[in-house]
Amino acid sequence: MTKWFDSLSKEIKVILLIPIWGWVFSALYRIFYYVEKEKDVPTLIVGILCIIPVIGFIVSLLDLVTMLTKNSFSICFDIKIDDIVNEVKEEFKEDVKEENIVEGEVVDKKEEDNK
Repeated sequence: MTKWFDSLSKEIKVILLIPIWGWVFSALYRIFYYVEKEKDVPTLIVGILCIIPVIGFIVSLLDLVTMLTKNSFSICFDIKIDDIVNEVKEEFKEDVKEENIVEGEVVDKKEEDNK
C-alpha cells in the first residue's frame, strides 16, 4: 500500500488526505509503513491512534499540510527510539557535568568517588 500511495500524484494524495476521510488513509499508511518498510514503533502507535476519528482528523490535517509543503508525510515518521534515548543521555551528561562544577573547576566523577 505504501508503494501505491507514494506513486500517486501530489493532487491525488491531497484529495485522499482531506480530513473528512483522510484520517483513514493516515492511519492505514502508518500501519502499512510499519509492516512493509520500517519497524518504527512510534509510527505504528500514531497509526493506531489515527483510527480514533478525532486524533485521526488532527493528524490528517497535519499530513495534508506537510503533503502540500514537502510532498511527503513527516509527522511521526522515522522516529528512532535509539536516537531519542541517545539525545536524552547527552543532555543528561551535560547537566551532570554542569552540576559538578565547584569554584570554576570541573570535579571528576572518579575523584568524587575516592573521597
